[in-house]
Amino acid sequence: MSELTPDDIWFCGRIADNHFNSGYLVTTKAGLKGVTYHKDALVDGKRLVYALKDGKEVKLLCHPDSLTLNGFID
Repeated sequence: MSELTPDDIWFCGRIADNHFNSGYLVTTKAGLKGVTYHKDALVDGKRLVYALKDGKEVKLLCHPDSLTLNGFID
């Protein structure tokens, strides 16, 4: 039997964590691109967005209706 490839290990990890890091690629109304994760609960009705601003990661609370969906993280 051959050894596991890095892709095999990645796939096994994805199955084991049940897509724990899945979420959405979004753009805020201010034009910042970021990601949201399904694992994060709403905070006072707002979604936690991890975005880059001036080269640094920032956490933003955004109303879900103000976000533009750009893609998916699986």
